[in-house]
Amino acid sequence: MLNYEIRLASLFSAILYPCFLNKLFRRLAGENPECDFEDGDVPICSDFVDAIIFNPEIFVHSRIIVVSPETYALPFEIVQIDTKDGVSIMGYLILQQDFNYKTAPTIIFYHGNSGNIGDRLYCAKKFYRDMKVNILLVEYRGYGFSQGHASEQGVYRDAQAAFDYVTHRTDLDSSQIIVFGRSLGGAVAIDLATRSEYKDRIACLVLENTFASITELARHLLPNCLMPVVKIFRLTQKFANYKKIESVVRPTFFISGLEDALIPPAHMTKLYMRCKARKKIIRFRHGDHMNSWTISGYTQVFADFFQDSIKRFPVNKIPTTVVLHCKDEVI
Repeated sequence: MLNYEIRLASLFSAILYPCFLNKLFRRLAGENPECDFEDGDVPICSDFVDAIIFNPEIFVHSRIIVVSPETYALPFEIVQIDTKDGVSIMGYLILQQDFNYKTAPTIIFYHGNSGNIGDRLYCAKKFYRDMKVNILLVEYRGYGFSQGHASEQGVYRDAQAAFDYVTHRTDLDSSQIIVFGRSLGGAVAIDLATRSEYKDRIACLVLENTFASITELARHLLPNCLMPVVKIFRLTQKFANYKKIESVVRPTFFISGLEDALIPPAHMTKLYMRCKARKKIIRFRHGDHMNSWTISGYTQVFADFFQDSIKRFPVNKIPTTVVLHCKDEVI
């Protein structure tokens, strides 16, 4: 066990410490990327925490090459969205053809903590073809061609700006917006779905392989010798999904890969049990953290849940006090 912990500690240091140094040097060079600090935090600690959670440069080219939807023969617009704090973020808006996009549902896709939106295009193509939806792929600040520096509060603002962008498009149906979050994106989606100005305007929330809390995830990923890092850098205060999920009021669909080795499926079960909205959970026996969406039946159960939800509980029509449950299924 000691050798295992030493190897993990070495990996932790090899991957994260250079990220931290990179951000420190950028700060010393005067770039001064925006950060959100809790009381008592210092900028260097905040940058170290960001390096642990956000990994936009997992591949060397991730900030300079973003694959275009054209590669997958998808019709699209490149959109630039300004957030409330003045950061310009990029997105791909993939639209159904022949004016069908005007009546189609729109998925706002919040991705995980690494890479960029180009890495999610193959999945977006499956949504586009199988579900006949529009997709807005959102590039968080500090990722791909978006400006800024990733932070928890920052990506929350990015999510809000993306939702505002879709609702302000008069050619899109704002009553059929699906907020979808995968992995870290699930935390971003949950935060949006619990904010008073957005919670009643979402047609449905879809969460795939996300975590209940950073603390529990750290216990799974890190050896005991590194657990003090979680407390020292206040990771326990980050992404309070388990606390927030009970405030969601719109229909919520949980997608869990039972072979997920990164985020144990128990996290999704905890979130599902805590959620008080109309809900359903689908568990894919052979789904792992990255490939659950490739399994047969995935888009069908996704589309079925959305269509049933929008028919029975259109936007602004579901009483927030009603708790409705759907049956749990395994595929």
